[in-house]
Parts: sequence; C-alpha cells; structure tokens
Amino acid sequence: MTSTTATGLIELRAMYGGVQTAVGVFALIAALNARWRQGALLGLTCIYFGLCTTRTGSALMAGDFSSYTVGAFGFEWTSALLALWLLRRSAN
Repeated sequence: MTSTTATGLIELRAMYGGVQTAVGVFALIAALNARWRQGALLGLTCIYFGLCTTRTGSALMAGDFSSYTVGAFGFEWTSALLALWLLRRSAN
C-alpha cells in the first residue's frame, strides 16, 4: 500500500495510527475499569466484525489474497470471535 499525496499519507497515518491507538487505549481503560468492560467488548466486537467482513468481501471481489491480507484475516476473525465470546460470557 502506498500513498501518492500528502493527503493520502495523512489519511493513512490517522486511520492506521490514530484510530488503532485509540482502540487500544480504550481497550486498556476498559480492562482496568469493570464498568466499561461490556461496552468495550461490544465496541470491539463491532469494529472487528466490520473489519473482517469488509476485508473478506473486498478480497473476494478483487481476487487478492496476499500474505498481508491472509494475516489480517487471521487477526481480525480471531479478534472478532474472541470479543463476541467474551461479550456473551460477560452477559451471563
């Protein structure tokens, strides 16, 4: 993946740096504060299922299954299912 303009580079940094960092900080806060845990698990479940289903659909449409894409599949599907399992477990 490359960026050919300053705007593209800013967008990549914001989305892949800023959003990823914010999700991690939110998950850490929720791990340390029980009142936030269920909401964080719901948010993470939605985020990861959004990522993995969109990546899967996009890869199928493009016919591209690079090692990066396959690695991301593994991480995102595992994270989505784990977050969903933890969310369901915390509701009981």
